[in-house]
Amino acid sequence: MFYRRFFLVILLVNVCMSFAQKPYLGGEIRTYESFLYGRFEIRMKPSLISGTVSSLFTFYDAPDFVQNWNEIDIEFVGNRQKLVQFNAIHDTHLMHEKLQDLNFDPAKDFHTYAFEWTPTYIAWFVDSVEVYRDSGAHIKRLKQKQKIMMNYWVANIPAWVGEVDKTSLTKGSVTRYDQFSYYAYEEGVFKLAWKDDFNGINESKWTTATHSFEENLCQFDPSMVQASDGNLLLMIKPAAPNIIKTIEYTKDKKYEAKIVKVSLDTTLNTPALRVVFEDTVFRDVKNINNFKLEGNSLTKSKWINDYKTILLFFEKKEPLLNSTLIFTPPKRYGANIQKVEVLAK
Repeated sequence: MFYRRFFLVILLVNVCMSFAQKPYLGGEIRTYESFLYGRFEIRMKPSLISGTVSSLFTFYDAPDFVQNWNEIDIEFVGNRQKLVQFNAIHDTHLMHEKLQDLNFDPAKDFHTYAFEWTPTYIAWFVDSVEVYRDSGAHIKRLKQKQKIMMNYWVANIPAWVGEVDKTSLTKGSVTRYDQFSYYAYEEGVFKLAWKDDFNGINESKWTTATHSFEENLCQFDPSMVQASDGNLLLMIKPAAPNIIKTIEYTKDKKYEAKIVKVSLDTTLNTPALRVVFEDTVFRDVKNINNFKLEGNSLTKSKWINDYKTILLFFEKKEPLLNSTLIFTPPKRYGANIQKVEVLAK
C-alpha cells in the first residue's frame, strides 16, 4: 500500500483559519494487539469502483514506523477487475509488489484470501490455494509486530487505482468481510488462535480509525464501520459539505467556547477524553494548558476533523468517570471557567 501518513493541513494567515475537508468518508478497523508471524485469513467481497482500495493488511504502527516500515498487504484496486495485489514493504517504504491474476471477478461473490508470514517467507493464498511465495532476502527485514487492519478508501493515485469514479461514489459503496481468522506460528506450524465471524464488532479486539493521510481522499470515520447480517461493512460515502467552515477573527467580536460534553473514549489504542464544543473553535483552545483533571496530568491533545471535538490524552491511562474536567478558555473567549463532569461514552 502507498505511503500512509497521518496528514492534516491547517492554513493560518494572520488570524484567519480555514479548515480543509476530505471529499469522502471511509472505513478502517484495526486490532489493539500486534502480531509477529502467523496466517492471516479473510473471506471478503470487495467493491471495485475506480479510484478505491479494499484491503486486508498488517502494519507496524509504532512512532518510528517511517524509518522501520513493516507491512504485508492484500489489496483490491477499483480499476483492476480480475486482479489482486500482494505486497511486502519494509525499511524506508521499499515495496515488493505482485499483481496476481484471478479467474473470477472478486466483486461478484465472497472468496477467501490469506497470507502466511514466517521468518523466511511470505506466501499468499486464494481459496486455500497458494498462488505466490516471496522468500527473498528482504523477508528477514519484516520482523516487527504488526496490527491487523482492514480499510476501504479513495486513493488520489490514478496511476495505481485509476481515476476516481465520482458518479458511482455519490451513491456510497461497501466492501464486505464475512470472516477473519488468525493462526499463530508456533515451531513451524500454524495453529488457529482466534477467529471473528463479525456477528457484531468485538470492541475488545478491534478499534475504528479517525485519521487520514496525504494520498487518501477519505477521512476515516467510525460511522463507516458497521456489522450487519454476519458481515463487517466498510463503507465510503461523500462527506457532508457543511463540515467545511472558515473562522475569521474580529477583534471586537465576542467568541464562545462552550463545552457540551466530556466523555471517556476507550475505543482508541490509548484511552482519552473526548471533549465536544458547541461550535467550531480556534486552534488555541486545544492548548493542553487550558485543561486540568484532578489527580492526572495532560500529555497531548488532538483535533477531530469537525474542529469542535478534541481528544485529550493523560499520563494515567484511564481518567476516572464522574471526575471533573476544568477548562480555562483563551482570552478571546472571556474568563468563564467551565467545570464539566466526565461521562461514559
